[in-house]
Amino acid sequence: MSLLANLGAYVLQVGLLMAVGLLLPRLLGVRQPLVRLRYWQGLLAVTLLLPLLQPWRTPSADVGVVATVALRAEAVVPVAGTDFGSFLSLPFPLLVGAVALGRLLWLLVGLWTLGRYRREASALRPVPPEVAAMQERLATRAEILLSERISAPVTFGWRRPAILVPKAFQGLSPGERRGIACHELLHVRRRDWPAVILEEILKSVAWFHPAVWILLGRIALSREQVVDREVVRITRQKRAYLEALWTIARDRRPGAAVLGLSFFQRSQLFHRVALMTKEVSMSRPRLLITVSALTGLLALTLVFAATAFPLMTAPDGAAVEELAAAETRGSAEEEPASRQGRIAAEPIATEQPRQEPRRVEGDVIAPRAIHKPQPLYPDSARKAGTGGVVIVQSVIGTQGDVVGLKVLRSEREDLAAAALKAIRQWRFEPATLYGKPVDVYYNLTVNFRLV
Repeated sequence: MSLLANLGAYVLQVGLLMAVGLLLPRLLGVRQPLVRLRYWQGLLAVTLLLPLLQPWRTPSADVGVVATVALRAEAVVPVAGTDFGSFLSLPFPLLVGAVALGRLLWLLVGLWTLGRYRREASALRPVPPEVAAMQERLATRAEILLSERISAPVTFGWRRPAILVPKAFQGLSPGERRGIACHELLHVRRRDWPAVILEEILKSVAWFHPAVWILLGRIALSREQVVDREVVRITRQKRAYLEALWTIARDRRPGAAVLGLSFFQRSQLFHRVALMTKEVSMSRPRLLITVSALTGLLALTLVFAATAFPLMTAPDGAAVEELAAAETRGSAEEEPASRQGRIAAEPIATEQPRQEPRRVEGDVIAPRAIHKPQPLYPDSARKAGTGGVVIVQSVIGTQGDVVGLKVLRSEREDLAAAALKAIRQWRFEPATLYGKPVDVYYNLTVNFRLV
């Protein structure tokens, strides 16, 4: 299966997983900030690791036909001009890499800007008593600096954490300063800064992945809600804390957001205030049931997505072999286009097997190709500048002949017709069971590629 086909299947899987995953917390009434935070983080991990969390299938025949071993042959035809498929496949990785590199460089600029703000800031002197008391209560220390560059508190740094507060911080009431200090110090104690950097790197590398952007937004909001709830629990001054939020919102200057753990983000304000104005509680049994339901339903969705839109590998045991180039191309005749379409659309049975075919497994020794005339590359496909893969179901008989042909997959009818025409002439050393020839199911793959 082609890369683009697997990419399409992955997109459909992620779309289904996200549709269900975003709806489940609302349906199950999950409002606990910490539970939502862990849920969004888990959903993000599942989304990114989705290709590794499922078995990849191998192209197989129709219902009633057992899995087969595939033989892959490639018809390579030199064509003047550009291979359109290669032309399309080459820029996309370059585009993704270029944008990712640009975003990573912008992240470095943001980190450098924070460092400059820190160097230009001045120490908060004297430290307000409520701020010092909060440092003692949380057993957390950080360098608190006044900065004219920002309009909302920002926390960053790991080994030497710093809290930048705007000049207006000194004019706030003691209760508002206590709430702000508690919020920022909790970020320091929780060591949220490394997580933020990792999320920014992920957002830069996977900039093209909508699920990453959506889930990282949910994670950032849930993290702030977790801290908000802890602030209210510690300070027991919900009103003063809400007033601090509104004050920062009112005085915030327009401009680009500063990278870091900001006390205020306009896009999150409504959701944070709405949650704090509601009493959110959940008993331990109900919490366990809800978490179990979330996990189970998400797992069922994952299984359904992987079944409905499977990722495919090349046929097992494929023996990749390139046929000779175009010297023998003129040795065979092309069939009319109408005949090609009829052959590609209908099962081809040149001869019925003489016994029930076996599968190539256990003591059955696989057949070996001994005569494989080169497929003729159709002029219609060559002029269109396209190639493709043709998978044909067959039965290799005890005389080494190829019978019971049926097209399982083809991107073009003319390619299918050309593949069938060549395969009819192929001969094999038959499969054997304890030294005796036996009929076996065998899938044959012809890859038409323009070079």
